[in-house]
Amino acid sequence: MRNKFINTILVCALFLLLGLTLTAQCPDFSDLTEADMEVNLIESSCTVLGGEPTGGEVLALSPSPCPLGSTLFYSENFNTFTTEVPEYDQRSPRTIITRCQCDEDSSNTGPVGTVVTDPGECPTCVITSVTLENVSSCINVGNDEEGRNDLFTGDITIEYTDLPPSGELTIDTREDFISLNLSTLGANSHTVTGLFFEASGEDVEVRITARGAFRCDFNGVIGQAPANCSECSVTDVRVINTTGCINGGGDLDDGNDFFLGDVIVDFSLPPSTGTLELFTNFTTLSVPVDSMIGNSFTFTNVQFPADGGQGFVQPYFTDGDNCTQFIEFNASPPCSVDPTCEISGVVIDITSECINGGDDTDDTNDYFEGNILIFTANGPTDGSLNISGDVLVDLPVDPTMNVYEISGQMFPITGDPIDIIASFSDDADCMNQLSLLGLESCSAPQTSCPDLSVLTESDMEVSVIESSCTVLGGEPTGGEVLALSPSPCPLGSTLFYSE
Repeated sequence: MRNKFINTILVCALFLLLGLTLTAQCPDFSDLTEADMEVNLIESSCTVLGGEPTGGEVLALSPSPCPLGSTLFYSENFNTFTTEVPEYDQRSPRTIITRCQCDEDSSNTGPVGTVVTDPGECPTCVITSVTLENVSSCINVGNDEEGRNDLFTGDITIEYTDLPPSGELTIDTREDFISLNLSTLGANSHTVTGLFFEASGEDVEVRITARGAFRCDFNGVIGQAPANCSECSVTDVRVINTTGCINGGGDLDDGNDFFLGDVIVDFSLPPSTGTLELFTNFTTLSVPVDSMIGNSFTFTNVQFPADGGQGFVQPYFTDGDNCTQFIEFNASPPCSVDPTCEISGVVIDITSECINGGDDTDDTNDYFEGNILIFTANGPTDGSLNISGDVLVDLPVDPTMNVYEISGQMFPITGDPIDIIASFSDDADCMNQLSLLGLESCSAPQTSCPDLSVLTESDMEVSVIESSCTVLGGEPTGGEVLALSPSPCPLGSTLFYSE
């Protein structure tokens, strides 16, 4: 026996001297499957509202499926492998991994078994339904680009089960936020009145949360909002990219000098029909509303007179309710050698709607108010600016002014155009005029006509002074149709003539 032991030592020493190593002996894992390596679980459970899960266990693989010469190892969520069975987590899922590992070579392992735990969840309260009722009409609280600040009010009824006994209930409509004490609510439902919501014409969404020892939430659609009610508005007008003066005739006449610019019109809630008109002191441009995209439109290369005075632009929507804005800007000076006097524009800036001047049935005393603006350039330095037509005003010339304003004028509403003529006393050729059809009457029309049956044909016959001629071969002279005066027509009718 002693000799055999000595021989073994000599053999091992010989292997070491020769630099040889012994090969580790590992078992064959080919007969194992992944299913063989899967642990069994006892899942946790919870039946108490707002309670804590109980139970749950990872059961050891017993007997071990690992063949002789290997050891069973466990891991949780692919972390370090150990021979200890992982503890069960009652709150969150965990992945339990098992494998057999060669005792002599840890890198030699068998198939891996993988099982995911499914901890039980405790029941919580439930908001079963939310109902929107008593919806008001749209409330216009001012314009923005899309009318998104329009509101409406409504009541909501919340139905629920098993709310926490204490805590708070919050309601968020995006336009309103309230907090209620849970202890003050009904057992199964509660109604909140007078909440504010956005009047968008779209789905109404609310977020409701009950918080206490446990919580429940509702976040969803509860109805349809009324459409917004903000009105069309021109929010901004800008003249940009202006050129220098362009001599329109290549001559000494500064009356045809002009410059170009782009006019940007910003607006909100435009009408869906009609056109956007751009009125300037040189031209009127138009674009159909249905061809525009977004809340802005740019008129490019708009022509303005280069007179050194005040240019103006006034965009307006034909189908909008007073949807307009008026701005002035400094025009380019003329570039012709000899500038001449010019009254480039006569404008009535209307500042009121129709005003009923007296009897609601008498439209002869209806009027509106406005300011007269006279745009001039290169005017005389002395004399007066004379306003004639339906308004008679004489203003002393001020050489430093290019825009004259006559404020607080009253204009009768007769159905006929309002004519305003502006001219300089020291330059009769320097003039311009405006013929503007005013507002419609706001008096109720008369519903009856006078009785014309009392008139006879003889009442309506005019008297005539015939012409005469006493010269041989001459021309007749004289002759006149005499007006019927006073008029035989009763009140409410007018005398007309025809030839």
